[in-house]
Amino acid sequence: MKRSTLLLIVILLFAAALRVYRIDAQSLWSDEGASVVQAMRDVPSIVANAAADIHPPLYYILLHFWVMPFGTSEIGVRSFSALLGVVLVLMCYLLGKQLWDERTGVLATALAAINPLQIYYSQEARMYMLMALLGALCVYATLRTQTADGGRRTAWIALYVGAAIAGLYTHYLFPIVIVVCNLVFVLSWFRSTRAPSDFWTWTLSQFAVLIAFVPWLPTAIQQLTTWPSGAQTFGAGAAPLIVLRTMSEGLSAPADDALWLTLFAALLLIGSLPISTVHRPPSTAHRLSSLIALLFLLAPIAVMFALALFKDAFLKFLLVASPPFVLLVAHGIVNLSDYALRITHPVSRILPLAARILVPALLVVIALPSALALQNYFFNSRFARDDYRGIAQTISALAREGDAIVLDAPGQQEIFDYYYHGSAPIYPLPRQRPMDASATLRELDSIAGQHARVFAVFWSEDESDPSRVVESWLNAHSFKANDTWFGNVRLAMYANATTNSLVSVGVGWNDGIHLAGYALAGQSVTAGDVWPVTLMWRNEQPISKRYKVFVHLLDPRGFVIAQRDAEPVGGSRPTTTWQVGESILDSYGLFVPFGTPPHAYQIEIGLYDLDTGQRLRNERGEDHLLLDAVQVRQPPRTPPLAVYDMQRVDTPMQNGLQLLGYRLDKLGVEGQSATTFHVGDVIHVSLYWRKQGAASDGVYRLTLGALTRDAAPTAGLYAVAQWSADEIVRDDQLVQIPNDWQAGSYALAVNGQTLGRLAISN
Repeated sequence: MKRSTLLLIVILLFAAALRVYRIDAQSLWSDEGASVVQAMRDVPSIVANAAADIHPPLYYILLHFWVMPFGTSEIGVRSFSALLGVVLVLMCYLLGKQLWDERTGVLATALAAINPLQIYYSQEARMYMLMALLGALCVYATLRTQTADGGRRTAWIALYVGAAIAGLYTHYLFPIVIVVCNLVFVLSWFRSTRAPSDFWTWTLSQFAVLIAFVPWLPTAIQQLTTWPSGAQTFGAGAAPLIVLRTMSEGLSAPADDALWLTLFAALLLIGSLPISTVHRPPSTAHRLSSLIALLFLLAPIAVMFALALFKDAFLKFLLVASPPFVLLVAHGIVNLSDYALRITHPVSRILPLAARILVPALLVVIALPSALALQNYFFNSRFARDDYRGIAQTISALAREGDAIVLDAPGQQEIFDYYYHGSAPIYPLPRQRPMDASATLRELDSIAGQHARVFAVFWSEDESDPSRVVESWLNAHSFKANDTWFGNVRLAMYANATTNSLVSVGVGWNDGIHLAGYALAGQSVTAGDVWPVTLMWRNEQPISKRYKVFVHLLDPRGFVIAQRDAEPVGGSRPTTTWQVGESILDSYGLFVPFGTPPHAYQIEIGLYDLDTGQRLRNERGEDHLLLDAVQVRQPPRTPPLAVYDMQRVDTPMQNGLQLLGYRLDKLGVEGQSATTFHVGDVIHVSLYWRKQGAASDGVYRLTLGALTRDAAPTAGLYAVAQWSADEIVRDDQLVQIPNDWQAGSYALAVNGQTLGRLAISN
């Protein structure tokens, strides 16, 4: 076996490993859910439904037959794209070898194997990898028609026709690949000694492709001329940099990548130039190969810009140009190495050896940003797909009888049904497109009358609900308890409750803000439920700054147990929009965490500057106002562990108590994600204990770095002796980081067992 063949096999196996690694780690997102639903239909139904979609039916039909043996799990539906992705890597080898030489082909294969953009879409159950593979196959078949004769040439033309027809039935942007293939043919034909009959044979093949697509052409025209696309999110000035970053580092590019992007750009340029080498001078064929690769690269980008498709959601279309991108970068490395070899060869014997090392050295350097981008993709939740699996798990854990789910927009129905198997009724709103606002408002009013709580899932409102009718109604008529992002999807929880009569307050705050009154819902709440708070604001002068309102639930030690921070009326009435003398009815829902010890808690409210975080002071000179006390009760049954907001740990039982998990917050900014701790900060540590059997007083040793102290669960607010069997109780403690500590990583431990490490900065 040739060394190059063995190397190619190793690269393909490595490419396959990267494309299946953690393939099911991320949730399917909305479009993948649509793919699964389509694949589970019969072929006539797939065709009928695709006629009303923005994508032709071929991918769905192929996926339909794929899931028959492999199933509809994340692995089952995504493995089809993974297979196509490995074949695309092989196509990069064939294209590189056909355009230049085997060395360029092998190097292009290595670059394609680690290309983050290709890996990303090899793990997505959508048609984009199929479109890219068919595009590369069409270009390759076109090139082979120029070098083959007789029956082989006919076979290559037939392969081109089949791939082109399949491409048209895969994606509506595929015609640009056919345009590229025709340009490639014309350039190659004029540079060859082919007979005129070859030209007419090729022309007839184009008619064959067109005739095969004629039955679907009216549908394509209808969908392309009526489907909303939205405005571009970046223009011509930013496009080159974004395109270069996306094609070289994918959708999870590392920070501070300017040097790497410069290297990629330089190699692209060098790969496009006909540079003479030790082995050969620049030939006509050499120049033509570079031109063909450039056409293949630039044509999809030009069409995207012409059709105003330069927006984040459409960067996936760059996948079609990924093969020529890695080809030109690979050829740039080869050109640079050969040129270095050419100019050093006459000088000494050592310098040529250094020139030969240039290829693996550049490959290693290029692999670094790919590795960092892949680390982000595989392990950094910031770059993950929309987490519908997490949304469904959260709702399943928190929902109870009488709750409802609202999906805004209805396009989420398919993916949500894939993951959610609970009993709560689902209302996809708005039901019409364009929206019938009156009908939607009537249905929202009906939903609120039937259900005590509503889980609202917001996604792609710009297309389905651009006026935010659903969210505005919920904000104005219900009590919003939380608002959490799962990728680009947002989950909010609302309580439909009745508060007591408004209690007059009459407290003035800086900037002319006046709290006229408030209303609460009774005097007790069950842990795991939402506590409604209504505030009545008035302002006595124009307000130039935007302020957030905070509503906190404080334990007797002043620890924040629950909080809701938001601009007034769910963000729909920023303070800068208030009119002088206007009354603003502002509703908040406090979600009382499961495990909160039964005790009396205080309601605290106030405002702070949206930009600086600085709290406003009231006429009493205070930066907060205490309202009534509320009694928290334990739920009648211990809920499942999934509902507790904690980092799970596996610890043995000691003294009748088992530590199940913990969470860390900075005191004063509880609930904020990605908190950075510094020396001098106070850490709010929440531990979650479960009582098993007879338990003593539960005293334990809490350690952070060199700090050690003994503590008792809940500091005696809820004595362990009062806990019921298997009850899970939240225990809040404070630990101050000494000012003289050095920046570093410090272990957090309970009873000598390390829970995790805390990064502390100066």
